[in-house]
Amino acid sequence: MSDLSSGPGQEPRTATNRPFKARAFKEMKSWQLTILGCLSVFESSLMAYLLGRVWPMYIEAINSSEVFSWLGLAVSLHLAVLGVVAIIFAAVGKRCGELLYQRHLD
Repeated sequence: MSDLSSGPGQEPRTATNRPFKARAFKEMKSWQLTILGCLSVFESSLMAYLLGRVWPMYIEAINSSEVFSWLGLAVSLHLAVLGVVAIIFAAVGKRCGELLYQRHLD
């Protein structure tokens, strides 16, 4: 059916010949950096707040449970992934803030 080709007689699309190029943070306009940075910091803060609320209950449940359970493993992995995602959002917000500082306050 579809071989992901961009047209008849053309080579298939891959990561190197995709139709658009991802923009670097330095190439973005200031208003775009502001929106992206604010949303990233908000999302990171929200995830950190929620993880902070859940963490004591998680530790209490793990300490009172059996040696191993699949549910405990699933919850542990889920919380770990949420923590990593929160750190990534915080890094994006920090980078946007650094670029805005360099452009307007240096």
